[in-house]
Amino acid sequence: MKRLKTNANRAKKTSSQNTLKYTSLFENGLMNIVDDNYSMTYELGSTNYATATIETKQTIFEKYNSMINTISDEEHFQLTILVSKVHSKEYQQKNEFELQGDDYVSRAI
Repeated sequence: MKRLKTNANRAKKTSSQNTLKYTSLFENGLMNIVDDNYSMTYELGSTNYATATIETKQTIFEKYNSMINTISDEEHFQLTILVSKVHSKEYQQKNEFELQGDDYVSRAI
């Protein structure tokens, strides 16, 4: 029983603040790790590639490529992509549009 309490106490003490070692964290998200070593996290908006146009996909790729080319050989770069599944009903709610009764409706039917 005592061991469970010890593990529970240890779990309470573990947090991102206790796990990530850094010296300073600025309001803009810049983190000073040690000396001249910094880390920065960016959150990019999500893109629905199923409905994105080819032009949108090309623009995203070109911007990503341009950003990668700004990194020097001495810099460390890490990319993390978070992908989440969306249920079909949620997908439909976000991507279906009401019929407008215009010429496009008669062509689609």
